[in-house]
Amino acid sequence: MLPSTYRLRLKPFLATLCALISLVAHASVDYSLRTNVSKQQFLISLKLNCPKGDSSFAIPGWSPGYYQLANYQSTISKAQAQEFGKPIPVTHPSPLVWKITTAKPGLVKFFIRFTP
Repeated sequence: MLPSTYRLRLKPFLATLCALISLVAHASVDYSLRTNVSKQQFLISLKLNCPKGDSSFAIPGWSPGYYQLANYQSTISKAQAQEFGKPIPVTHPSPLVWKITTAKPGLVKFFIRFTP
């Protein structure tokens, strides 16, 4: 079990993750959350079908019920993506947005590493 300070920090971020998932305009999204207790990190994985071209992944600067802007993007240490199992570039055009460009429609995996 995680220490209470991490659980408290994780709650707003999970709300943000839910917002990120709801912002993705695709038919279905599978996601998972893995922990690395020794590094005090979380790995969030999204699997979804993307159209050919650009897709953006965005998080809001707030979470429901918190009523203040937060700097959640600073806790994301790495973003990666794979198209058909092969790495593809991820750009970071603004503090709250990550962008990928796919060569053809199909399954994409998007990963973010989060340190509370």
